[in-house]
Amino acid sequence: MLISMNLSIIGATAVDFTSDDGVSYDYIKIIALVDNKRGVGSICQAFKYDKPSQHLKDEFAFIKANQVYQTQCQGVFESNGKTANFVIKQVQLLDKDKDDK
Repeated sequence: MLISMNLSIIGATAVDFTSDDGVSYDYIKIIALVDNKRGVGSICQAFKYDKPSQHLKDEFAFIKANQVYQTQCQGVFESNGKTANFVIKQVQLLDKDKDDK
């Protein structure tokens, strides 16, 4: 079951490497502003978007510096037994006109 989360995306980057122990990583990292629960304002947090890194330009070419894009993301929590991370499976841009400005 997918969980919805509204995110204010400010950037995205490709992650594509193999670690020293042979584990391959190939996904898109989404950078978003989120509420600062223990402070004031917003903080920046990175989320794994479960798409191969070569799709970066197809998915996020519209992103411009110093802009914030409101999105609705669908994803799941994945745990390694010690920590849990929200992994995004789908991204929907809510302000579709913003990329035309």
